[in-house]
Amino acid sequence: MAEYTKKWLSVDGQVAKLESRGVEVGDHESFRGLLRAVGYYRLTGYLYPFRESEPFRDDAGRIRFRVLNRYRSGTSVGQASALIDFDRRLRMLVLEGIERIEISFRMQIGYVLGRQSAFAHMDPVNFVNSFTESQTDKATGDTLPSRHAQWIERVKERQADSDEAFVAHFRNKYDDEMPIWALTEILELGHLGRLYSGLNSSLATEIAAAYGAPSKKVMVSWISSLNYVRNVSAHHARLFNRKLVSAPLSVNLG
Repeated sequence: MAEYTKKWLSVDGQVAKLESRGVEVGDHESFRGLLRAVGYYRLTGYLYPFRESEPFRDDAGRIRFRVLNRYRSGTSVGQASALIDFDRRLRMLVLEGIERIEISFRMQIGYVLGRQSAFAHMDPVNFVNSFTESQTDKATGDTLPSRHAQWIERVKERQADSDEAFVAHFRNKYDDEMPIWALTEILELGHLGRLYSGLNSSLATEIAAAYGAPSKKVMVSWISSLNYVRNVSAHHARLFNRKLVSAPLSVNLG
C-alpha cells in the first residue's frame, strides 16, 4: 500500500497549484475567499469534470480512459463557483422532496404494520425468515444476532437518545414500549428501509403499491437510493455528478 506523502499547502499555494494545472483563476483575492469558504478538496471535486483525459489500452487490450491532472483549456474558477451554488440549491430541493416521502413512508409503515398489532414490529411472523433467523460469522463461525434483533437494538438506542416529549411519555408510563405508529415518528429513513426490507411479501407489497412500485424488490431499491441521496445532501456533500452507490430499479410503464 502506498504511503501518503503530499504536503500541506497554504491558500496561496493552492491558488498557484491550480493555476499551474490550467485553471483560470481571475481575481486572486476573490479566489482565496472561495478557497477559505469551501476548501481546496471540495473545490477540486467540482472542477473534476473539467480535467483532461487520454485513452490507453489495458492489460486485456480494451480501450480505457485515464483522467489527467491538467484541466481543459478555458476552465475557470467561475465555472466551479457556479456548480457549487447549483449543487447547494439542488441539495435543498432534494431534501425538501425526500422529507415528504420519508414522512409518508413513516405513516405507511405504522399504518400497515399497526393493523396487525400495536407491536407488530416485534413479532417475527410479520417478517421473512432471513430477517429473523440468527446469522453466522463466515470468518469465525460464531452465531450473530438476526437482522431483526440488530434493528431492534438500534431502535432502542434511538429511543434512549430521544428528547421528544411523547417518547418520554412512553418511557415513563409504559416502560419504553411504543406502538409502531408512534415509534415511526423517531425513525430515520434508513431505519424504516431496513424494517421494510424484512417484511413479509403481503405487507411489503401493500406498502409498495401506495407508491406505484410493482414489487417489494423495486420498493427496496427506491428507498435505498433515496436514503443514500438524503444522507449525501444532509451532510452537505457534493451531489452534482455523483454516481449513485444504490441505484433505483426502473419500472416499465409501457
